[in-house]
Amino acid sequence: MVYASIWQRVMTLALSVLAVATAVAAETDDAKEAGQSSIKKREPTEFIRIEHDEYKNPVVLQTGTAKYLLKDDAGQVKLEVFLESAVHVGDAAYYRGFNQRFHHYDAVLYELIAAKEKRIPIVEPDQLNVGRLLQQLTGDSLGFVHQIDTINYQAENFVHSDLSPAKMAELKEQRGEDEITWFADLLLDLSRRLNQAADAGKLKTTPLPKLGIDVLTDPDGAVKLRRLLAGTMDKGSPTASLHPAQAASLILDRNERAMQVFQEQLEQGKRKIAFFWGAAHMPDLEKRLILDYGLLPAGVTWRSAWDLREGAVSQTPLESILGNTLRDSVDRALKKLLESRGDGT
Repeated sequence: MVYASIWQRVMTLALSVLAVATAVAAETDDAKEAGQSSIKKREPTEFIRIEHDEYKNPVVLQTGTAKYLLKDDAGQVKLEVFLESAVHVGDAAYYRGFNQRFHHYDAVLYELIAAKEKRIPIVEPDQLNVGRLLQQLTGDSLGFVHQIDTINYQAENFVHSDLSPAKMAELKEQRGEDEITWFADLLLDLSRRLNQAADAGKLKTTPLPKLGIDVLTDPDGAVKLRRLLAGTMDKGSPTASLHPAQAASLILDRNERAMQVFQEQLEQGKRKIAFFWGAAHMPDLEKRLILDYGLLPAGVTWRSAWDLREGAVSQTPLESILGNTLRDSVDRALKKLLESRGDGT
C-alpha cells in the first residue's frame, strides 16, 4: 500500500511536468494545421480552466459540465448525456453542487478504481490507510475537502463504471507491461519530448514558482500551493501528453469500461445519464459519445472548484494539517485504545 501510494504521487508529478512541457508545442502544431486546411474543425470541449482578473491574476480554477443531446427526426430529445468533470479535492460548496445536480439524473456513472461491489473505499476507524492519509494531507494543506468525503456515493442512481485493480493489472499484462517498464517508458518519453521541444525552440513555458518549506507557515501558503498546482492542470490535452502505454492504462482502458456501462444503462431505458469522472478523462469520453452515439454538444456550464484569490484560506497549510489530519489520527488511535481496553466509549 505504501509503495502504491508513493508511486501514484510520483506519477502525478511527472505527468504534470510533461503536460506543461508539451503545451506550447501542441498549440503550435494546432495553429500550423489550421493554416493548411480551409475546413473548419469543431474544437474539442475544454473541461478545466483558470479564470483571471483584469490584472491577469488567477482567480478561480473551474471544471466544466458539458451537455450532449440526441434528437429524433421530429426534433424531440431522445437522450441527454452530461460529462460532469471534476477534480478530486476542492471547496466544499463545489461538491455540494454535484450532490444537488445528481438527483436529476437517471444514472450517474462514477469513477473509482475498485471492485464493482465496493461503492466507495470504506476505511475502518482502526485502520491506517497510507493512501487515504496522503489524500487527506493534500486536501488539508490546500484548505480543501476531498471528493470521497463529500459526495454521496450511496445514492440509488450511482453506478460504478470503472475498472477493478485486478482488471487493470490484467490489461497491462496483456500488453506486456509491468510497473517497472511502465514507469521507465514514462521517464524516457518525458526526456524525449523535452529534448524535441528544446531543439525546436518551443520550450517557452513560464517557469513554475519555487516554493520552500516556509510555505507551510505562510499565511497565504495554501493559495500559493493552489496556484502552483492549478497552473499544471489546464495545460493542453491530457491524453496527448502521455506515452501510449500510460494513456492506455490511465485513460483509455478505463473509459472503455465506462462506455460499456453506459451502453448497459441505455439498454435499461435510462435517458438522462451523467458521467462523474476526472477532467482528464472527458476529451476521450466526448469523442466516443459523438462518434459512436451521434450525440451533439449543447453547451458547457462552468463550476468553480478552487478559489485562487489571495486571502481565500484563513489558516496556514501547517495549521490545517495539525488541525485536521493530526486530529483524525489521534481520534483513531484513542478509539482503538479504548476498544482494546473494552471501554467502548
